[in-house]
Amino acid sequence: MNKILVVVPDAVMLEIVVDVLAEAFQSHVTCAATGADALDLDCIESHHVVLTQLKLPDMSGLALARQIMALRDRPVIVIAENPTVDEMVGAIRAGVADLFTTPVDVERLSDALRTGLARDATNRRQSRREARLRSVIRRVLRDRRQLNQRIELVCRDMVGAHRRLFHRVVAATPNTHPMN
Repeated sequence: MNKILVVVPDAVMLEIVVDVLAEAFQSHVTCAATGADALDLDCIESHHVVLTQLKLPDMSGLALARQIMALRDRPVIVIAENPTVDEMVGAIRAGVADLFTTPVDVERLSDALRTGLARDATNRRQSRREARLRSVIRRVLRDRRQLNQRIELVCRDMVGAHRRLFHRVVAATPNTHPMN
């Protein structure tokens, strides 16, 4: 099941957003009123998409986005009331997946969340593939090391056996050079 973290200090806005998410998505929605609460909740249980307001009581929504994405890369969507150009540029620099201005177009927000969930699912699949690949590579390297050690032992045994054979042949061969 998809997990969405919603960080909205305004109770009315929070209720609207949660109703929209509950209706549009089969997702587990976790709510927080502050950035600190959101970080605590996300540390306890990682979320697939984070939806936050730009202005939070204890920190900027962009600061929250940076910290959330530092924990694990995933889409963060920001809702802002009359954002400044600097805030919009900051959102781009922070790697925010989307920035919405209020009043929010519910259809566009749903599309952004759907896209974010799909992107996160793709990232998680890719991470699992990479982990399996790393595991296979470690196994191949370990097997290769063991094989090289066995080959080295066999080669040493063969060289030793050839030396012994050479010495036996030399010892068994009569001296054919006439002594004058």
